[in-house]
This record gives sequence, C-alpha cells and structure tokens, in this order.
Amino acid sequence: MYPSDDDHKHLASIKTFGIGEVPLTFRRIDVDQLHRGPWQFRRDFSDASINEIASSLLKAGTNITPLIVTPRLAGGWSIVCGERRWRGAQKAQLHELNCLVANYTEEQASFVSIVDNIQREQFNPIEEANALKAWEEKGLTHDEIAESIGKSRGYVSNYIRLVGLDIQVRDHLISGKLSASHGRLLCSVESNMVQRQLASAAVRGQWSYKRLQQKINEVLNKPKPVADLGSGDPDVDRLARIISEHTGYTCIIKKTPSGWQAGFAMTNNEQFAGLLERMGIDVEL
Repeated sequence: MYPSDDDHKHLASIKTFGIGEVPLTFRRIDVDQLHRGPWQFRRDFSDASINEIASSLLKAGTNITPLIVTPRLAGGWSIVCGERRWRGAQKAQLHELNCLVANYTEEQASFVSIVDNIQREQFNPIEEANALKAWEEKGLTHDEIAESIGKSRGYVSNYIRLVGLDIQVRDHLISGKLSASHGRLLCSVESNMVQRQLASAAVRGQWSYKRLQQKINEVLNKPKPVADLGSGDPDVDRLARIISEHTGYTCIIKKTPSGWQAGFAMTNNEQFAGLLERMGIDVEL
C-alpha cells in the first residue's frame, strides 16, 4: 500500500516535515533509472524474499502497488518506498515499474521510508532502532517520533536503547535469533562481555523472555535469599518465593494487622521498566 489522501492529511497534522503538502504523480519508470535511497535503513533482504516478489511480478506482469520515488540530483530516481519490489523486478528482468513521484526533501523522504518500513513491519529490530535514533539525532523528541509513527513514547525509547547493545548481541537481533524484547532486557547489563555471554546462552538454549530475565537478575542482583528478608511466617515466605520465581525479581511480603505489603528489589530503571512492561504498564522512567 502507499499513502492515500487521508494518510497525507493525517501526516500533515503532526510533525512530519510537511509530507501532506507534497503531491504524488503516477508514471512508469525504467528499472535501470531507479536507485536505492540514501536514507534507507533497511539492509536485510533475503534471497527467498526477493525470489518470492520476482515470481509475483512475473505472474502479474508488473507491480500492482507502485513504488514511491523522488528525483535524484545525479539523474534518475531514488526509491523512497518499494526497494524490495525493485530488487524483485531486477531478478525478474522487468523493464519498467509503476511509480508515484514526489518531490521530497531528504528529511521528507527519510520520514516516509521509515514509517513505511515500520508499518509493514519490515525492519529487523536493529534497523528500526537505527532509524529512530537518526530522528532523535535530528532533534525530534521521543514524544514527537512516537506521534509521527503511531507508537507510544515507551516503544520509541526502548527501541533506541538497542543501538547501545554490544555488536555481537545486535547481530543476534538482526538474524532473528533473539527478539527485540530479549534485546531490551540485555540493555540493563552494562558489561558488553556479560551481554555477549547471556545473549549466546539465550540463543543456544532458546530462552524465553522470562528465562533471560531470570538469568540477568541472577547476574545483576545476586539477591539475598528471601528467607533472609523474611517475615518470620513460613507461609508468607513461601508465597514470596513463588512470586520471585514467577517474576524473576526478589519479592518481599509482609502481613500486617491492616493488610498486606509487597515489594520488589531491583538495581536500575531498566529492570523496573521491564517489570512494568510485563504488567502492561507503558511508562518512561
């Protein structure tokens, strides 16, 4: 799909570099005149994906969904949206593709390209993190980025944190061996070496989010046994241990004449944010 008139009106209403004011013009363009856009953060195009789109293009004879392109200073056209279709067309040896031409600035083209990839869920976690980080470096706040892409502020902040992970850990996220959720947990580990060790173990053992969270807490917290912090009531302490095992965080429970009190021991904001995320609470700390 490509932006409709309604999409453009919506984009114009938020901080989107005036996208809604740029007209789109349909035209057929030679495949050889199309070039990869310099603002494209997507790097991962599998052979299977390109072969699939090539087969589809051959059956249809052309692309049903047009590419979005913008004029290139050196001649030809830079692709804003649709690089996979262009690569598939080259594979299928097609000569022309349906395109929508827009005279975008570099910032506008970057914005449209990033939003398109996020909406289609075509980025891997690190590509998306790099794209959002680039917007942050242009001076946009996390709130502005979130509003622009239709996500929460916490979503944006959590993805941008992935940029700081160890390079080997990032490779696991790029390959799909670890998820973005795994990556967010590893952001709470300051040591690159420990990040690598935990990430490698998670890949080998195919650890779930919860399993990795527990292992990270074992490394970072090394908490006293709950019994050492216990209430003196074996049943209450047993309940605290069950909650600790379920959440991955040391839980302390007290029973008072007026009711119950419960707390968790954590060493940093990322761990607390991780617990809140599991509870369905999206907040930036």
